[in-house]
Amino acid sequence: MSELLRFILDHNDQFRTARLPSLYSDFRLQKTINPDGYTANITAWRTALEDATQHGLLPGNHLLVLQSGEELLRQLETRQWSRPLALGVVFSEAIANKDLVTLKDFLTATKSMKSSSWVITPWDLMQWGLRQLRITTSEINAYKAENFVVLKNVENAAIRVIQRARNLTNPTERIFTKEMFTEEFKNTIDESKLLSSMDVEVLITYLRRDKREISYDGHIIKFKAPEKQTEPITTEDITIASLKTLIKSLNAQVSVLASQVEQLSATARKAVESKNKPSALATLTRRKIAVTALTGRSNTLAQLEEVYVSITQAADQVEVIRVMEASANILRGLNKQVGGVERVHNLMDDLREETGTVEEVAGVISEGVTGGVVVDEAEVDEELKALEREEQEKIERMEAEAVRKKLDQAGEKTNTPQHDVEATLKGLEKMSLDEPARWAESEQRHDRIAEANLPGS
Repeated sequence: MSELLRFILDHNDQFRTARLPSLYSDFRLQKTINPDGYTANITAWRTALEDATQHGLLPGNHLLVLQSGEELLRQLETRQWSRPLALGVVFSEAIANKDLVTLKDFLTATKSMKSSSWVITPWDLMQWGLRQLRITTSEINAYKAENFVVLKNVENAAIRVIQRARNLTNPTERIFTKEMFTEEFKNTIDESKLLSSMDVEVLITYLRRDKREISYDGHIIKFKAPEKQTEPITTEDITIASLKTLIKSLNAQVSVLASQVEQLSATARKAVESKNKPSALATLTRRKIAVTALTGRSNTLAQLEEVYVSITQAADQVEVIRVMEASANILRGLNKQVGGVERVHNLMDDLREETGTVEEVAGVISEGVTGGVVVDEAEVDEELKALEREEQEKIERMEAEAVRKKLDQAGEKTNTPQHDVEATLKGLEKMSLDEPARWAESEQRHDRIAEANLPGS
């Protein structure tokens, strides 16, 4: 059993043992007699092949391109059910549903793969009629080697690339050569599975045409800035890409030369230890040449990296200036709407004037309501004092009544003569605010009477 078939059987629930006879049979006739079974088989095969392609298990080891042909049929062959007999119709249905697209059509198309034209051609009309009559047309030959782009896999890869590109904040970081792009994003789908050159071509085409995320001239790739449209590739972009390529190349050369110097040093030491003077001299000469080359490459690399840092800083400054310019334009427009400082002063004067007018009108209205009567404040104060006196007298009467009740209760307990209690109450009633001495005397007399009548006195 091939690795491809083992993967499908292990990772796709539709490929259960009970379903294999139907999936490997020629189920084309089920489109008429059993449409649900036909659709289920088509979906099972399409999903299985999409997943297997993304894991690089199909012939060609592509991750975004499915390759049909004899080799694919051989890898799907089982000892019990032989080869799938309806794989051609699976490809045909996938193409009709825009799940698969031939590689040639994908790379040469000028519009997005998911866009549909509203212009109905006679050929479209004829195909619609044939479908209504359940007549299958132009079935793909599964034995013919042909490449199909798996749009689901391409979409997944594009989303991951775009997410990673969002972390590229500097304009110089968003510029790549095709080789640098391949190196940067080759493990986008799976760390252990790398995109093939064909996959990279498909992915770049999709990002440019369908997603509109990059500009591409066949050699240079430039990602658009967030929330902006793609921009054409300029001479400056080409120079930056060349500079990045040269820096990468020099880094590799420096690493190789450094390793070579270490190896030659070790070889020279061994020659000296073995007293092989000619070999030691030759090795040291080669080491000297390598050191000279290493020094030169390192100096050049340092200069280029300094230039690249300066360009990066300048690019950041350009972005800052653009933001500042846009902000200045916004402030200029807002200040223009305000109309300047003089207009604001005039507006505030008008506002104060109108506020004063409103207050004057309110005063006139208030005078009209009161009828112009002048209120004597002294009379109002006298009325207030009279009300306060009445309230105080009311409180005193309430307190006297409370005292009466207490005395009544005390008289019942001590058998106080009734006429003494009544005399005391009458005295309390005759008291006023102007007779504090008489009140105090009456209270003392009441206390003496109560004490004289207490038991044991």
